[in-house]
Amino acid sequence: MLAAHQGRDDDADVVTATVVLSNLEWAVGNLAEGLRWGQRAVQRLGPATPPMWSPYVRLALATKLSDIGRFEEAEGLICTARTEAEALGHPHTATPSIARAMLLLQSSRLQEAQDSAQTGLEVAAKTGGGWVVPVGQAVLILVALRRGDLASAADYAWRCRAAVGADSTVFPSIHFDWGECLVATAQLGARRTAELLTTTYAHLLTSPQLFVEEAAAAAWFVRLALAADDMPLASTVVTAAERFAAANPGRPTLAFAALHARGLLERDSEALRQAAREHVSPCAGALAEEDLGILLSA
Repeated sequence: MLAAHQGRDDDADVVTATVVLSNLEWAVGNLAEGLRWGQRAVQRLGPATPPMWSPYVRLALATKLSDIGRFEEAEGLICTARTEAEALGHPHTATPSIARAMLLLQSSRLQEAQDSAQTGLEVAAKTGGGWVVPVGQAVLILVALRRGDLASAADYAWRCRAAVGADSTVFPSIHFDWGECLVATAQLGARRTAELLTTTYAHLLTSPQLFVEEAAAAAWFVRLALAADDMPLASTVVTAAERFAAANPGRPTLAFAALHARGLLERDSEALRQAAREHVSPCAGALAEEDLGILLSA
């Protein structure tokens, strides 16, 4: 579409194709290309672009920037998108609130994340924006889990699963799969959990999208595999994390996530110490500190 187009750069089909390319590159782990196309999509917004498209184009880039720890830039785009959506009376004004909720979660601002997610879900229920429900519910699941409230996390997961089943327009969310996986495995022993990871949630083990959006995911999988005495599973995850980091040089989120996973596998205290110190994600850094403490005490 882009190669054949001969009109304006801000035409709807050009902007649409550009943001979709950005999303596809990001989903398969090509972060530099995902960012490049996402930035180009925002730059191409103009008079010929349908106004209702502008908020989504900005939010699509904002979520990617948030994933790699560029929180200030991401929040600026979210604020602009919210202003545009409100000015238009856009039916999906829930989306900026839910995008900001994910940003707040990634920066470990838990209460703010919960409030923003609940606001977004309330708006979605009133305006028919059910397609973003899994992302908002995933934030609530993960906030509850980080607070140690398994009962609330399980309730949010059940509610989201029911909403997904009732609405065929919902947007697939790796965050919801991750949250549901954490809830399911928290209720089981290590060996049964390892079985779930190689069956129901096998797609998460080597998911580039999960590894960039959840900095602690690879280390969590390795920790679980070691508890189940499943070295092949642990090695598979470490290899996937390192391959992903190598394919995206200059991304500290990925580099230290892979280092954390390798440190766990090899019981390397220096690697865990460095991961704890350098992790971009506060939550992932805390997990690395905990893993280091366990190793040293043993």
